Amino acid sequence: MEIPLRIEARMEGEKVGVLSLSGEIDIATKDQVREAAEKLIAGGARSLLVDLAEVEYMDSSGLGVLKGLRSQLVEAGGKVGIVSPQSYVKKLFERSGLDQVFPIYDDLGAALEEAGR
Repeated sequence: MEIPLRIEARMEGEKVGVLSLSGEIDIATKDQVREAAEKLIAGGARSLLVDLAEVEYMDSSGLGVLKGLRSQLVEAGGKVGIVSPQSYVKKLFERSGLDQVFPIYDDLGAALEEAGR
């Protein structure tokens, strides 16, 4: 059974966007993730923290969206961090080598502190 994607997008300070996701990120929902992130970027986010604590499934299309967002922000001098991925999702990052590309944080507080709020 497919678990619907829920998205909460907010700014923390003037330059840090937080995208809290729950459910499944796959080919059917990837555009929703991209659109929510792009709204944060258009609103001034130079760093993006993607909280995956409640994401139960992600496929390669979800990784593709995150890579695209990272490229967009790095070009503008920003970055994308991954927060609290569940073990399945964390293994997906490790198997793809993206754990070497994205900083991965255990909790949002630590990620916000490093992002400079």
